Amino acid sequence: MKHGIAWVYGACVGGEGLVLPIVPGETPCLRCIWEDAPPPGMSPTCDTAGILGPVVGVVASLQALEALKLLGGRIEAVNRSLVSIDAWGGRIRNLNMQAAREAGSCPCCGQRKFDYLDGGRAAATTALCGRNAVQITPPGGGAEVSFKQIAQRLPFDARPKFNHYLLRFEIDACQVTLFPDGRAIVKGTNDPAVARSLYNKYIGG
Repeated sequence: MKHGIAWVYGACVGGEGLVLPIVPGETPCLRCIWEDAPPPGMSPTCDTAGILGPVVGVVASLQALEALKLLGGRIEAVNRSLVSIDAWGGRIRNLNMQAAREAGSCPCCGQRKFDYLDGGRAAATTALCGRNAVQITPPGGGAEVSFKQIAQRLPFDARPKFNHYLLRFEIDACQVTLFPDGRAIVKGTNDPAVARSLYNKYIGG
């Protein structure tokens, strides 16, 4: 969006997939549809929910098809809808999202704000001196996470335990302690990249 280059978004988790061709100035972008990312722990990840193999093939094939239209200069043939795939239910739907763009309230398209590219929406990480641990603070803060939902999605051998104040589990030789506001302490590493990777894989964000 920032440089006016068309591209094709694709995503899949579990048995569901999404495809959205994005033509700057003509079609809705991701922030037209979802102004903010969901709070940590509210959405499944490929590590907690897995991915049904054929869904990847369907998403990739649709992306390739739309990319060929763009590369061939056939802009008029590009699908302007969000394609939603439900493999278990056997449904593929085209959802018209043009109204989201026409509303004109998109921070990206309308106001030319690129918070995610500029790092304004990235989680902050702090290595805790002498504790072999990293603290992760999600952007915004304050959105309460559901310990129960996250615990149910974790692998059995993570041994999750939670109460009203925190959720704790062990994964990949690290211990993760999650607090209600989405903040977490990853013990067992001093590397912010490792801590952030574990957070994104098992909590989401």
